[in-house]
Amino acid sequence: MSELPLIPLRKYVKELSDEEIVTFQAFTKEAQQNLYNKLQPAKNPLLLEYAYRKHSTIIFKPESISISHRFNTLYLYTPAGTIGVQLSDEVLEEIANMQSSNIYFECELYKKIPVGIKNAIYLANIVAIYEADFDFDRAKELLNEYKPYELILLGLGYKPTNEALASKLPLILPLFQYNSRAI
Repeated sequence: MSELPLIPLRKYVKELSDEEIVTFQAFTKEAQQNLYNKLQPAKNPLLLEYAYRKHSTIIFKPESISISHRFNTLYLYTPAGTIGVQLSDEVLEEIANMQSSNIYFECELYKKIPVGIKNAIYLANIVAIYEADFDFDRAKELLNEYKPYELILLGLGYKPTNEALASKLPLILPLFQYNSRAI
């Protein structure tokens, strides 16, 4: 049997999702606070402006993406505003390969272009692109080695004993559905 790829996950900053903590491997209190500070500018227009003025690096998952063929720019739309990055062949290839995944961008803001009284496009350089997705191949391997209930119990932090299964099974079963009804 192979070693399970389970990690202890403690949430120090409650506003962060498990996906964000695992994707950016922010397992310490300081790492989570730093990640939270980098994620906030894409959610708040005032913090986005502040990050631009400080030429800060921000991390965000765009709500949508579009291409400006006229300016060869990739526009990444966030709740706080639009971020534009130069569309190079490398960026296009990387995004095309990850288009069905959850993609996070880490960008450094360097210029602001006003487009109206209240709107602006913030230009940025891409520092890194992160993919937050599941490893289905590894999941299939684990299901060949372990029973599903053992993996669920281990994932919840319990040893898969008969006693743990008997006490936790009533809590686990309602998470699953059959014919649109909880089990």
